[in-house]
Amino acid sequence: MDTRIYDVAGIGIGPFNLGLACLCKPINDLTTIFIDAKKEFSWHEGMLIPGTTLQVTWLADLVTLVDPSSKFSYLSYLREKNKILQFGIYEPASLTRTEFNRYCQWACSKLSNLYFGTEARSISYDVSKEIFIIHCSLNMGKEVLIRAKKIVLGVGAMPYLPEWANVLDSDKVIHSSNYLNAQEPVEKAEDIMIVGSGQSAGEIFYNLLEKPSQPNLSWVTRSRQLFAMEAAKMNFEFTSPDFIDYFFSLSAETKAKMLHRQNYLYKGISQQLLNSIYDRLYEAQQERESVPVQIMTNTNIVKVIDDKEY
Repeated sequence: MDTRIYDVAGIGIGPFNLGLACLCKPINDLTTIFIDAKKEFSWHEGMLIPGTTLQVTWLADLVTLVDPSSKFSYLSYLREKNKILQFGIYEPASLTRTEFNRYCQWACSKLSNLYFGTEARSISYDVSKEIFIIHCSLNMGKEVLIRAKKIVLGVGAMPYLPEWANVLDSDKVIHSSNYLNAQEPVEKAEDIMIVGSGQSAGEIFYNLLEKPSQPNLSWVTRSRQLFAMEAAKMNFEFTSPDFIDYFFSLSAETKAKMLHRQNYLYKGISQQLLNSIYDRLYEAQQERESVPVQIMTNTNIVKVIDDKEY
């Protein structure tokens, strides 16, 4: 039984905790462990649509903005893969989702403190020793305990479906996180409705527009319009260390107000994708008299009736 007491235990191995693991690696007197229920690293595998990109610059990799000299930087990855010259010639503003996933998997292969197939089931706290105890279950059913002074949660958000979607058969309702894993029902569908107005919804809509046998498409959102994410250079200063320090010093009430006003600094759809969608729709209009597409804003779905009831 592992009786060690780690300085830091990370639960969930997504980009955040993976970046933390990379940054902790060179600190010799710091003991760390990171666990994840998945068998291997995979980042939004259901949304790795070819051509889709991150909404941030490639500099926002796992480590560079904290430690540009880290051997886990994206440039180090490119150098090892012998792709750094082509990357410099190509000059991308941001990485594709697929390439970012490959980069993260590369970083995982260089770390010995990552344990996949290890699910945290509960956490308790030993007051006398001032340590957390993580009760874990391995894939093969074995139970293990991990002890740590500090815990960092990086489990991400759970896919959410609204109540009205629960009345439908599971093969008729697909969450965006599972889009690529559900291509068989998507390919067979004659009518598809996309609900929501974030980047993922836009990427799926554009992907369906590009299919040779395009289905009848509806895109529905409660928002008053399809908002573009703020991408002006000055606005990115809101992510600077100076602003973060200033924000940290504010009261909880002021923070909540500011976050609400800054929604479109990190929400919405990239300008490039919105323009691509418009261009594709325009081209389709030139190719044929009518396009089987409708986009509805200011529309809230309150109830859905399964067609089997008719």
